[in-house]
Amino acid sequence: MPEERQPPADAVYRVEDINVLPIPDTFFGLLAAVRERPGMYIGRKSLRDFYAWLGGLRFARMQAKLPPLPGEDEFDGFDAFVCDKYRWHDVGGWAAKIAYYYRDDADALDQFYVLLDEYRASRQPPAAPHR
Repeated sequence: MPEERQPPADAVYRVEDINVLPIPDTFFGLLAAVRERPGMYIGRKSLRDFYAWLGGLRFARMQAKLPPLPGEDEFDGFDAFVCDKYRWHDVGGWAAKIAYYYRDDADALDQFYVLLDEYRASRQPPAAPHR
């Protein structure tokens, strides 16, 4: 049986020394946090796990009668964007389309973020011309 490790009896813990990650307050901020540390949020780098987690998050917020996170409504157009991108219009959903082209689940999650960046850039108004 392995020996149980204990902190030293004279250990001092101070709040200032604890590094806590900030809680994202927008939908795309949350997606950015998952992109940075997928293992912390979904257990491993996986498009399938991410898709299930995201569906669960959105369902739980709806059941709790919480309003959408700022920016969440913008994400609703992502499925149509992926359909247009791959020229594949059916009811399979964005995750299935990405997974079809990227069989490795970790690569598929990377591709989700590439497409998400592209989608968000396509929704930005064009910059005003300089005079």
